[in-house]
Amino acid sequence: MNAGGIFDPVSVGNSNGLERKSPYCNDYDCPSFTLICKVKEFEVRRYESSTWAYSEAEALSKITAITTAFNKNYRYISGNNEENLTIPMSLPVLVRERLPYNNWFAKKSYRVLLYLPKHAPTPSNHEVKIAKLESKTFYVYYYVGSLWSWYYNHNNFEVLNAFLQENGIDQPSEYYVAGYDNQSKLLNRPNEIWVEAPKSHEISKICSQD
Repeated sequence: MNAGGIFDPVSVGNSNGLERKSPYCNDYDCPSFTLICKVKEFEVRRYESSTWAYSEAEALSKITAITTAFNKNYRYISGNNEENLTIPMSLPVLVRERLPYNNWFAKKSYRVLLYLPKHAPTPSNHEVKIAKLESKTFYVYYYVGSLWSWYYNHNNFEVLNAFLQENGIDQPSEYYVAGYDNQSKLLNRPNEIWVEAPKSHEISKICSQD
């Protein structure tokens, strides 16, 4: 399922334990991470605490829900805040996917998050929230495809999930899709699947294969 080859982050060197960021951030602000280990095409990354703007939307169509939520965030960084401050766009755009999919014909809620590297003014729209995320570790899998497509996202999640289950880790209740390209680009976008890794003994087991 990985059409993009092995992900190679930008860093000061090639050894694990260095702080780095995705090469797909280009000139955009992007959260840095520490690469704990890499096993096959899967990475274990630790992100330090960070601030994000997020909003949610519900719809039968995934594209409709994500677009609605993203636009709320985009208006916020475009000046719809109490300081009328314009905040430069950052990457990645994170989309939270919740599991399991019990009813395909029911509306589904999606959360879309934008990274705020610096000052975060209070949103004018109460549907936009500001969250301080504590330091977290994630299992990460890179692929190329559409941020909006359930097929691309879920099938690539299943690649990562299969690897985790092979190592005795249960299926998570949610995962994140991280998109690194322009919103208008529907295909061949660099994306990642992020699954939170809260248990240190599981991380040690994974990284012992490095």
